Amino acid sequence: MVTNKRRGYEFEREIVNFWKNAGIKVKRVLASGAFKHYGENLSGDIRLNGLKVECKRRKNGTGFAMLYNWFTQDAADLLVVKADRKGALYILPQSLMLKLAKDAGWEIETDIEGEKDE
Repeated sequence: MVTNKRRGYEFEREIVNFWKNAGIKVKRVLASGAFKHYGENLSGDIRLNGLKVECKRRKNGTGFAMLYNWFTQDAADLLVVKADRKGALYILPQSLMLKLAKDAGWEIETDIEGEKDE
């Protein structure tokens, strides 16, 4: 039986490997943010070109189904969602994120303290 913790770790590793294979500096945060109370550099799941990234995976997509439906509704490239009295969230497919990263000239960075390679 695969635990939720294990599935989460596998997803984080999948994302890290994707970006490494694309030549972009990426690191998994030690213990996936479990030690964030010791410092800001230990929060989040991964660092992607200096961005703090939180990775979420669901077994059957519960909670994400509507997002996927909205993307396919009009073959959208980008989805923007907003709750009342909250800021807008921009959601984009991995392929578009990779294109934007490469177009922005993201390069290999130096190691970030508190993180480890996968």
